[in-house]
Amino acid sequence: MKILILGASGTIGSAIFKSASHKYQCWGTYNKNVPLDLNSESIVQWSIEDTATLTHLLEDVSPDVVISSLSGDFEMQLSAHRHIANFLRKTEASMVFVSTANVFDGAVDKPHTELDAPYPVSRYGKFKLECEQLLQLSLDERCLIIRIPKIMTEDVASNLIFGEPVYRNLYASFNTPQNVANAIIKCIQVRKHGVVHVSSYDFMSADRACILMGKSGYIAEDLTLNAYASMMDCQLTDVKLSTNGSFYFALQSVDSILESFVVSCYDIVKAAGAMGDLP
Repeated sequence: MKILILGASGTIGSAIFKSASHKYQCWGTYNKNVPLDLNSESIVQWSIEDTATLTHLLEDVSPDVVISSLSGDFEMQLSAHRHIANFLRKTEASMVFVSTANVFDGAVDKPHTELDAPYPVSRYGKFKLECEQLLQLSLDERCLIIRIPKIMTEDVASNLIFGEPVYRNLYASFNTPQNVANAIIKCIQVRKHGVVHVSSYDFMSADRACILMGKSGYIAEDLTLNAYASMMDCQLTDVKLSTNGSFYFALQSVDSILESFVVSCYDIVKAAGAMGDLP
């Protein structure tokens, strides 16, 4: 199997490249930062506005699967994904698009599963949903959407990941790059399509996560609807808030295909290397 990973220099793309390379022929792209820890012979520099190079890359590699973990200008990304979809429609190849919990960032009333209708209010969430819909419409059963929550890495865990102040009524789910990568490979192997949430099975408040990571000196307070609407750059009436005043930025899954990859928030934080011996 030949796999082309767009955005292989990023956190998720790099993890996918490293995991998939053990079993499959992998190629990857980067924009500015050369990924020194990846096989340089299989990594190509590419900028998302360069459709000519993208076409040549798709033709030369002739991938069985294209995985998109891109970042950058939203409109350019949309154009690139439209170009990829049009190319893949003429082949038998499939597409994996790495999406986000932000497609639900207007509905903070509960954790969301694959059965829930997206409800984005942020520009980022709306862009990601537009990409999802574009690829699903174009490729149908040859398209897999992977939605992921907050990604925990050692670098992320070394900082105050929720900013200042830390909100005790903001609940999030987590995952690690390696776990996401392994789950995506599993989905490819079983020819999974549709939408899959790859997340922890539970969720955790922001201040609890900081406590478990040994953080100190932060200010814990409650997030207000006004503050959340300001962060999302939306109107108060655009946000669905739970009756108990809690904000949920969490994904859960009803799909049993990835049961072996589902872990707890505690284990994910621990895997990030940020926790010592806990009581």
